[in-house]
Amino acid sequence: MARHDEKPLINGADRYVDDDSSSEQGSDHIPTIRRKDSTLRKALWWGFIVLPWMMLCVLGVSYGYSVRYYRDRYYVRPDLTYSPMQDVVKYETKIFTTGKPDDPDVSLYAQEPSDEVDELWKGLYPSIFQLIPQQQAAKLVNKTSLFPHDPQRRYIIEIDVFHQLHCLNMVRKATRPDYYGVHGDEDTLLGPSHIAHCIDAIRQSLMCASDITPYTWQWDEKLQLHANQVKNPHVCRNFDDLRDWAVANTEQIYPDFFFREMNDPLDPSTWVDGYAGE
Repeated sequence: MARHDEKPLINGADRYVDDDSSSEQGSDHIPTIRRKDSTLRKALWWGFIVLPWMMLCVLGVSYGYSVRYYRDRYYVRPDLTYSPMQDVVKYETKIFTTGKPDDPDVSLYAQEPSDEVDELWKGLYPSIFQLIPQQQAAKLVNKTSLFPHDPQRRYIIEIDVFHQLHCLNMVRKATRPDYYGVHGDEDTLLGPSHIAHCIDAIRQSLMCASDITPYTWQWDEKLQLHANQVKNPHVCRNFDDLRDWAVANTEQIYPDFFFREMNDPLDPSTWVDGYAGE
């Protein structure tokens, strides 16, 4: 027999209210769940699509800057100092010779002094001086002068390699007073002062170029010792092309260094008689 003071655990009204309340709570949760799904999708979109591209861009920019830095820091930059010959430069591989008299491949430049050898050396530098037009002279780091008495109003320059070859030839001659004679300081070519200048000029040029080709060492059965091998491949500028350019731009007339051309468009200090440049 049921006791009248007992109540059902859940009556109809309570069940209705609870169901209705549960329904209302469920409807309140739907937008929240959708918002969470939308936020998750955005996070995934950023994480899997946008961020990789951003990282790729950052890496690309960093790589570009690092390449530029190391190129500027360690690599040759032929464009740092303008030269009218820079478009002529080509590279090639050359095998050096020993220069020793007993070397079957010894060059004529290392032979005993003679008229033939002198002509060969002189032929390496057709002239110390080359002439260039105004548009090229305007690009030089340092100003240069108009070539005196030149109808074309060209500018005078010296290309370093030809100056160094001239100097080396003078040093070569100075080492053989038995053939070329003894020269005092009054001699502007083979005198001690000019030779000292030439030695230091060659030193600076060698250090500037700093050929990093490695010389190897090998066992010499004849000498029974390790000997350095100078016949190694070097990466060189094509000298013939440079010399051809020099020949085409050479003036055989020696400059009149005591005459100054006035009204030089690139040198305001020469402007006279109302001239103000071209």
